[in-house]
Amino acid sequence: MRTKTSDKSKELTSVLHIHFKENSLYLARVKFIAQFIMALCKVQTVTFEKLACGFDTTSKVESSLRHIQRFISSFTLESDMIAKLIFNLFPENKKVRVVLSM
Repeated sequence: MRTKTSDKSKELTSVLHIHFKENSLYLARVKFIAQFIMALCKVQTVTFEKLACGFDTTSKVESSLRHIQRFISSFTLESDMIAKLIFNLFPENKKVRVVLSM
């Protein structure tokens, strides 16, 4: 069965919202992060313009681009928060090796 992108985005948003709740991230920021991740999966590139085109929204591409630029310039996503999220997404009691390059 195929699922719509909006369903996947909602599911990702709920997972992120639960995870980031302890860090007091506003739902709007969590939704943006979910959109950002979904756009990365769609376009498989990191140019902001292409990511803005990948957002599943009714907003204009230019609005999404400005949103991305404002978010990147003003928000610090702590690496330990990312690490906790990644490990919380894996099944428990499984050995995994995660490699991140920044």
